[in-house]
Amino acid sequence: DPSALETVRCGASHCAALSPDGVLLTWGLASSGELGHGGWTPIEVDVPRAVQSMSSVKVVSVAAGANHTVAVSETGGLWTCGRGRHGQLGHGHFHDAGPLRRLEALRGMRVTHAVAGGAHSL
Repeated sequence: DPSALETVRCGASHCAALSPDGVLLTWGLASSGELGHGGWTPIEVDVPRAVQSMSSVKVVSVAAGANHTVAVSETGGLWTCGRGRHGQLGHGHFHDAGPLRRLEALRGMRVTHAVAGGAHSL
């Protein structure tokens, strides 16, 4: 069913969902880039919108922290965006990030699942 959602995860003010074919969709308030669409923040998206920066990546798992999003690709890559003030994005800095970005520190490892808390990721 092309209109179905397989998974929905919710943060403090945003939601992330996966379609059965691995398309990542987000909506809500992006105060720190947690929707992954890039551009200026804050932005509000009132309907689920496919994350274009992930259009060539099949996503198999998604998690939502309070203000960040974590996605796992079919090939085992880990991608994050949103509030990074506590290092929860894993990019080696404490800055927010708008578009989803792959974690280089885990390149070569196969991630199978991820979870996100208020200000941390596992």
